[in-house]
Amino acid sequence: MPALIRTLVAAIGAFAISACGSSLATAPAAPAPGGGLAPGFMSVKFDVAAKLDFSKYRYLIVLNTSGNGLTPETQPQRSDWLAYSYVIETDGKDKSSVAGVWQYLAFPECPTCVPAYIALLTTTAQFQYIPDSNGSGTEFSVVIDRAILSDTMPFSTRWHFNAFTLRVASGSHESALVDSMGRCGSCFVSPVLPTTASFDRVIRAEGSAKAIPAAARIASVEFSNTP
Repeated sequence: MPALIRTLVAAIGAFAISACGSSLATAPAAPAPGGGLAPGFMSVKFDVAAKLDFSKYRYLIVLNTSGNGLTPETQPQRSDWLAYSYVIETDGKDKSSVAGVWQYLAFPECPTCVPAYIALLTTTAQFQYIPDSNGSGTEFSVVIDRAILSDTMPFSTRWHFNAFTLRVASGSHESALVDSMGRCGSCFVSPVLPTTASFDRVIRAEGSAKAIPAAARIASVEFSNTP
């Protein structure tokens, strides 16, 4: 399986990502036929305060599918990366963008080490990306088959999450943290996302710092789920 291995280094108030190659898949042109969610699928809508700017920012949704109750935060080494299972991430240039899913793979012999970062191969039936899902340019959505996120051991039906925006450094793959769901990097406590239940829930970002550029300022993340 082709893989994208990245090093994610956390520091106070910021983290950086460096990458080798890319395996982001191009987006399908439209959401699933009929607009509904088939059994086993989850949709995620990511909203910011102004139009998304894929040329300057990456937008990430980090999922903890282990059931250990931890919220992914900006200093993941504090909990030996135990809150990092998968990440849905966008990347782009100018007004176009692509998205993909990666799995964090810890090293059993070194739990404090930065995990490997492995790209998942998905089909458009398993993963759909809609870069302008509200028609206003401030929201993107993904629809994902939860079955593809089943390689983490242990794997739970009670998930937790956080969302991040990263500023992309010009001419390189390194990025710096701009915003997350909380008032500070470690303030946000994720609600439980019960994958065995049907739900539609909007979680508002707790921060409101006007100093954060509007295109990077997270407004909300909405999860919809069909068991």
